[in-house]
Amino acid sequence: SRSSEDVSLWTLVVSFLAYGALATGMPGLSVPMGMFVPNLLLGALMGRFAGEAINSRIEEGMAHPGVYAMVGSAAMLGGFTHMTIAIVVLLL
Repeated sequence: SRSSEDVSLWTLVVSFLAYGALATGMPGLSVPMGMFVPNLLLGALMGRFAGEAINSRIEEGMAHPGVYAMVGSAAMLGGFTHMTIAIVVLLL
């Protein structure tokens, strides 16, 4: 989010599970759908979860959870497409 409010960890877990189940089941349907954007979103949700969890445990000047979301998104994209992280960072 673009605000400085914390996002509930429970909300992130439910979003990840729901979207992960949908992204897993959709490729079997006979509709055109890629896995590029769902992987970006799932990586961002995992990164945001890690950022929120770290910031809730450690109070001393850690990075904003949005930074963790961006890194998680890049890592998931790099793993899915088998690209190097340097190329993925240039794409994002």
